[in-house]
Amino acid sequence: LLLFTVGGGSDSSDDDLTAADQVQQGATTTSTPEVETVTTTPPAALKLVVANGSSVKGRAGATAERFNGLGYAASAVDGTSTATTVIYYVEGMEADGVAVAGVMGFGPDRTALMPAAQPLQTPDPAAQVIVLIGPDFDPGTAAWGAATATN
Repeated sequence: LLLFTVGGGSDSSDDDLTAADQVQQGATTTSTPEVETVTTTPPAALKLVVANGSSVKGRAGATAERFNGLGYAASAVDGTSTATTVIYYVEGMEADGVAVAGVMGFGPDRTALMPAAQPLQTPDPAAQVIVLIGPDFDPGTAAWGAATATN
């Protein structure tokens, strides 16, 4: 006489689990990522330098005036030649660079870490953010935003 057993061949205790236990074992947990709080310098406290890198006379001065009207204390100087407007920031002040770009109607793609050789005719070691104006930016027709600071 031959006897055969039909069924699972597992000695595991999974057979003794209830359906609720099995669901709980397969459940995964998710966590919500923390939101990073970005802090920017108040506009009046930011050392903002606007440099003319375009061939248009007075472009840096007109841009600095617009910034000053928004609460910044911007100065206008001559910069090195550039094809496009770039907002440079010193290390640790990326949020300020992005905020300045936003005020000018630009996105973060127009910002960059300050190069070792500042793009100014006369370097300014105190500059925290430098706006190097290219021929692609006209302060008279730009879509200016509001200045904001977050602490």
